[in-house]
Amino acid sequence: MNFLISFPRSGQHLTESLLKYLCESHGLDYSYCNYYRCCNNTPCVKGSIFQKNHDFGIENGKELVEINNESKYLVLFRKNPILQLESYYRFVLSKHDINTSYNYDDLLKFVKGKLPYYNNFIKKWVNNEDNNILKVEYYELINNVVDTSEKIFNHFYPEVMIDKSKLDDINNMEFYSISTERNLGKVELKNSISDDIYKSLKRDLEL
Repeated sequence: MNFLISFPRSGQHLTESLLKYLCESHGLDYSYCNYYRCCNNTPCVKGSIFQKNHDFGIENGKELVEINNESKYLVLFRKNPILQLESYYRFVLSKHDINTSYNYDDLLKFVKGKLPYYNNFIKKWVNNEDNNILKVEYYELINNVVDTSEKIFNHFYPEVMIDKSKLDDINNMEFYSISTERNLGKVELKNSISDDIYKSLKRDLEL
């Protein structure tokens, strides 16, 4: 079984869409288990080829996702903890009541609370040199979507000769990430976090 291991807000949905397109355009079977909305079981009880997991257990020192030699892993993350966790905060905020507003004190509390999870995630997955683990940084994916898509496809299917025309088509295709329509050829590298908030977090977290 193949795993997409991601820290929340690292391009999971976008990567899933890219993989689905590349597999299907090359005549390969594709099935995907969301884990949290599917079966909460590994391997997937439905026999899915790919499975999503955030490895939330390591936040509390638990090993919920074991690394084995028979599986392949794609790890998605942001190497900047402030950008990673501030984006995660905005995502969590979007799930709350509409009257819940972006607040620096709440943000700082959230980031401090999630920082151990982030550090454990980086230690376990990103600093791991096993050959069956491919690490993809979020901004690498966004800025170099075609080259990164090829790298991801080759990781899971090294025996398949990739069709370069299918890769070229990616820049002109529309993919859906959550409910946001994205034309990959027009993605701009932007962060919603303001410079003032970034600097304040860096100071208060001593990063």
